[in-house]
Amino acid sequence: MVLEAKNISILNSVEFSIARTIQSDKDQEFFENFWLDARESVLDKKMTIINSLCPQIFGMHKAKLAILLALVGGVSCKETNSVAVRGEIHCLLVGDPGVGKSQLLKCAVRTAERGVLASGVGTSSAGLTVTAVRDSTNGDWALEAGAVVLADGGVCCIDEFSCVKEADRTTLHEAMEQQTISVAKAGVVCKLSTKTTILAAMNYRAGVIDLASPLLSRFDLIIELKDFKDRQWDKELFSHLVHHEQTRDMAADDAQQRDSPHSSRRRRHDEQQWNMERLRRYIATVKRKFQPQMSAAAEKLLSAWYQEQRLSAQRDAARTTVRMLESLIRISQAHARLMFRDAVSPEDAQVAIQLAGGGPDDAL
Repeated sequence: MVLEAKNISILNSVEFSIARTIQSDKDQEFFENFWLDARESVLDKKMTIINSLCPQIFGMHKAKLAILLALVGGVSCKETNSVAVRGEIHCLLVGDPGVGKSQLLKCAVRTAERGVLASGVGTSSAGLTVTAVRDSTNGDWALEAGAVVLADGGVCCIDEFSCVKEADRTTLHEAMEQQTISVAKAGVVCKLSTKTTILAAMNYRAGVIDLASPLLSRFDLIIELKDFKDRQWDKELFSHLVHHEQTRDMAADDAQQRDSPHSSRRRRHDEQQWNMERLRRYIATVKRKFQPQMSAAAEKLLSAWYQEQRLSAQRDAARTTVRMLESLIRISQAHARLMFRDAVSPEDAQVAIQLAGGGPDDAL
């Protein structure tokens, strides 16, 4: 088979990822004016950004905020003659079937500067990390990168994570924490960079999260999504879905939309949303513009909560480790970036505690 092409673009290349998110002076001015505008509260501005991610899904503000923080990331730290501390935030979505986990992952891939989407069904450790293949022409061995390596510098989304075999999941331990993959296959010994944010989604198994403690502790955020039976929620969800279909397929029917009982609220909701391109540029802007530093008040708040969790009789031993403290710092830094700040405030630390500790959505 022969293919003739006049132009070829590698969509997953680093150059392409950076080129499609280059910020102009107009973008910088818009984002600065957005936060300086006193007509809306800080919470309303934050909800504008959250609602702009995967707008077809109603609610789920906690899950959307967690994904946005994972896309923004914390501040990486590497001192001289010391081990580097990652800034990437790994997030796990666990929930009942049909709550929208796969759609959230797809939106995250499209929003990220560089993203790879993989499914756990039929995926092996070689497909996730790296595999050795023999060249048919000269017989030499070569390495082919898997999903995590291909997403270096971006986001790797793994759907149906529970379908990945336990032995294959263990290959992610080094990639998630040390951000490298050590390879010793077919006479090839090397290390590959995996500075990748892992977003995984899975269903409950017998009502519990069926993951081993070493892997579970490497996820900074674990968001549980449950399908509760609530008549009011179902009514609002149906109204949202109908409105979304009408605005997508019947945009010309504006007169009919004005007559609907929720038209004014819906129009305000749409005006507050950003399109995907603007959201992508905003994430790229805050990642490059801000390197938030911890304030004394934020450090005190995180330290007190962490010590309280360590001494609690109901603590989860798989989660309350030193990694949890590092995760709290990363999440706080990411939230400060998302809020267009260069310093971590106690409010950022409080949001990190609510996300890591499973607090209510209204506390975010």
